Amino acid sequence: MHRYNNMDHSMKSAMVCVDNILNNVDDKNNIWDVNTEKEYHEVKNESGETKKKDFGEIIRYLIIGGLTTAISLFLYYFLTMTILDANVPLELQLANILQWIGAVVFAYYTNKYYVFKDKSSSKTGALKFYSSRIFTLLIDMLIMYVFVTKLSLNDKIIKIIDQVVVIVGKYVLSKFFVFKRKK
Repeated sequence: MHRYNNMDHSMKSAMVCVDNILNNVDDKNNIWDVNTEKEYHEVKNESGETKKKDFGEIIRYLIIGGLTTAISLFLYYFLTMTILDANVPLELQLANILQWIGAVVFAYYTNKYYVFKDKSSSKTGALKFYSSRIFTLLIDMLIMYVFVTKLSLNDKIIKIIDQVVVIVGKYVLSKFFVFKRKK
């Protein structure tokens, strides 16, 4: 489906204007009715300046998410290649939990201050963040349990696939539950 941008809006308005001229229409209200849906309008910030759609938050989340994933994978691989055995179910889950703790501490501060630019000092924000991360940890553990422990698939490959699923869940929870902006 085609979505109009500002140039499309200008062209469509000009075409309506030409139609008005050709059809001797004096009323200009139909020109102002072009693309009146809210999504086509520019947004003004507090100082009255026109603001373009901000994709910066998503880009920042992807960068921090990538770094968090790298930390998570590094810790998991380090633990399972040095001191814990991924073939022992309890040690697999212990590696999962330890890598989660390291990654979540990093993720909380970087998401709060860099991605979502949350200036509040609320402890409920931290509680919501860690609660949402515990939820995604449980999903993470379930995926690892089913695919590695029960189906005997390669834990290194499953861990990467697992991270993709978990990252999507983390973003949705962070955006709409943890760092939800008040209107």
